[in-house]
Amino acid sequence: AMTMRGIAVLITLWLAIASAAPPERLRAILASAAPWSSIRISGGVYSNAEDCDMLISVPHVTLEAAGEVVVDCSAHGVRHLTVNASNVTVRGLTFRGGRATDGDGGCLRVLGAHFWLGGSTLSGCVAENGNGGAIAVAGAGFRMRDVNISNSTAARGLGGGLYAQAEVSEIGGTSVVAWRRPRSCAGRSALSASGR
Repeated sequence: AMTMRGIAVLITLWLAIASAAPPERLRAILASAAPWSSIRISGGVYSNAEDCDMLISVPHVTLEAAGEVVVDCSAHGVRHLTVNASNVTVRGLTFRGGRATDGDGGCLRVLGAHFWLGGSTLSGCVAENGNGGAIAVAGAGFRMRDVNISNSTAARGLGGGLYAQAEVSEIGGTSVVAWRRPRSCAGRSALSASGR
């Protein structure tokens, strides 16, 4: 029979092994996603370089927070997420400090059709040489509800908060505030759309 001391030693050993294992990073999780995946991210702050510059490249993926999730890329100077697939949903995440140096979308660049963003916050995002300080949308059927965008800018482009060059299906319950506008004529509005 195992004694209480033996059980305590086993629990301590298990905790030591569990805490020594490095957490799986967000980029690796999304890289291994299959079509029709539903990915729930545990609450916490994700600020490692491997939690930034993520890509969703398969269709029908849902990425959602299980608790308060903050993805902070401010120390890495990269965009948070590029979506290059259709029918992708992102819910309940906070994105801070994304920076695109290679084009549009400081925090999120959406190339696939039928993207849905809900219950999320984007702040401190910068598109240095493109449009959409926080979000740039090229795919049709973009939907956004209950999203807060703040302190974001398109340094040399349009749409400090959101730039859409394709059909936008729905924007509701969303606020875009405190975007920074450069002194030139570029980036002169919080929202900019060139699609239908």
